[in-house]
Amino acid sequence: MQCLSQCLPVRKSRRREPVRRRVSDKAGAAQLAKYPASIYQPLPEDRYIRVLELFPGRENDPIECGLRILSLRESKGKYEAISYVWGDDGDTTDITCNGGRKSITRNLASALLTFRHAEKSRMLWADAICINQGDKEEKGHQVQQMDKVFESASHVLVWLGLEPKNCDAEDSFRLIQETNRYLNKFFAQQGGYPSDLPHLPTPHQIDFSKRRWDGVEKLFDNAWFTRVWVVQEAAVAKSCTLNWGKQKMSVAHAYELALWCNTKYDFQGILEQMGISLPFGSLTDIFWDIHSRYAIKDSWQSSLPLLEWELDHIKTSLFLYALNAAKQLNASDDRDYVYAFLGHPYARVEGEITIVTPNYGKSVENVYFELASALLRHPREAPWVLAYVKYHSLDDLEHSSLPSWVPCWNQSRPEHMMTNPNYWYRAGGDLSRFSPTVRPDRCLELDGFVFDEVVWASRRIYRQDVGLNMAIWSRDLMSARKPLIQIIWEEVSQVSQISEDQFSRALVQNYSTDWKKDAFSEESHRKDYQSYLRHARALIEGEDLDWEDVEDERRAGVFANNAKYAHNRRIVITKNGRIGVVPGLTRVDDVCCIFLGATTPFIIKPASNGTYKLIGDAYIHDTMDGEVLELLESGQLKREKLVIS
Repeated sequence: MQCLSQCLPVRKSRRREPVRRRVSDKAGAAQLAKYPASIYQPLPEDRYIRVLELFPGRENDPIECGLRILSLRESKGKYEAISYVWGDDGDTTDITCNGGRKSITRNLASALLTFRHAEKSRMLWADAICINQGDKEEKGHQVQQMDKVFESASHVLVWLGLEPKNCDAEDSFRLIQETNRYLNKFFAQQGGYPSDLPHLPTPHQIDFSKRRWDGVEKLFDNAWFTRVWVVQEAAVAKSCTLNWGKQKMSVAHAYELALWCNTKYDFQGILEQMGISLPFGSLTDIFWDIHSRYAIKDSWQSSLPLLEWELDHIKTSLFLYALNAAKQLNASDDRDYVYAFLGHPYARVEGEITIVTPNYGKSVENVYFELASALLRHPREAPWVLAYVKYHSLDDLEHSSLPSWVPCWNQSRPEHMMTNPNYWYRAGGDLSRFSPTVRPDRCLELDGFVFDEVVWASRRIYRQDVGLNMAIWSRDLMSARKPLIQIIWEEVSQVSQISEDQFSRALVQNYSTDWKKDAFSEESHRKDYQSYLRHARALIEGEDLDWEDVEDERRAGVFANNAKYAHNRRIVITKNGRIGVVPGLTRVDDVCCIFLGATTPFIIKPASNGTYKLIGDAYIHDTMDGEVLELLESGQLKREKLVIS
């Protein structure tokens, strides 16, 4: 093969002496001194990769390997890719590669030692070795095709590291699989929607031993579940196993368990009462918004019943969803919150062209600005971009090096987006009316109008304070001996003429997440709200919560779960007597506007020279279905160019 100029000679003997060679003696040290300064030869073009041939060896033998240069096409199915976390850059060891010395982290070295065969070579791919990390241009090109590298692998080996002390990896994997098998059997027997399944029957058929679940918690504490790059590596894999020391399990079981935790509140509650905390929220977001979109036929993603059911029921998606789900993860380079997901199917604009081109020579700010500009030019993504602007504080907003309309993908999301293609909202009319223009001064110009102003704002709402677990309520609620929602309603009723029905409807954003307007009738909604208040007050009074009416308890839960979408937001009253749920940074004198074509109102803050700062999207009652557009069309409101700086 003419492209193998970088390879070591083909091995003719499994017992070749170099496998046993020690480099600690004088002769070995002299040989190491002759090794070339670099083990890398340039790749012929972008569609080529290096594949690692890991030479055989026994447990204590030094690691020796060679690098083959192959095209993606000819390498397909001929290697396994390792998905792993690099580990401590300061904790390294040397291996021999292409006859030269190569420094790698001990975590990768332990993976190679575990995966190495005793009697034959193994063809692998590992980014720290197969990509010349010191060459920014090569790194950018390789990053752009990372999805192809893992997609072309015959199998993806997830390396979680060596088995921790006082932890039985085999038992943890067994418990996860036992739990999934039982829940899937329960699901098959009951039918219907997973979220509608009855409570688990007692005595429980799942082993809820604290000791065993401690091991599962340690598994999910592994850094691999929190890193941006590994998400895509698993997403494109047809076959993918978790390897924890010498134990292994399909990655499908980990995500299936997370989905069950997210779906069955009673199961989740039992684990919480045991003090077991699993990252089911972030893992389900990753499965829904990233993994599921690759839609690889007959892959691990559809290998278990609940995974398959979720794939069949996922609705409209965006590339923005993937970027948003990744905010919960960690990256050593903030540019990777974008670059790590360019293999996502929705990141393509024309065939193989990505929405932005990886370039590690650009600043983080420029990468985020260019991405936002590109998304606003994309007809599928544009109407939703501004909803992903979220700031932690007013200081962040005022002193950001980016325009206020540019989402920062390296900041964890503090609140729920009201703007979603699957919701019934259409405050700004038809989506085709959304026409943003990025000006040379980096301001964003949009057609729209201001229609109201904030005159009163409540305290921030936090999801734990509107839930029905009093153990995690804020201390001031315990002192007040009132549910938070009752406290806010009493404040609202003192400053406005808003009815309690309007207040409670606004609090659950009129059930936006049910994807259609009036999914809950007035009567049904009032029952939910009253059931919730009875339940919350009973908790405070210490009354017996063994409800005879199971339906009443269910209704309380429905309201509580929908109210949690107001997390980190405030209730506001406007100058014209409207009530809304708005970003937590909203203050009195901020204004409410509609961008034509956007599905929700937005809160903006007056700035200098007639421009505004963008605070975020909002729910404002009686505006969400185009009601204020009628005021514009009748001439009562004025259309203008709103400039966001």
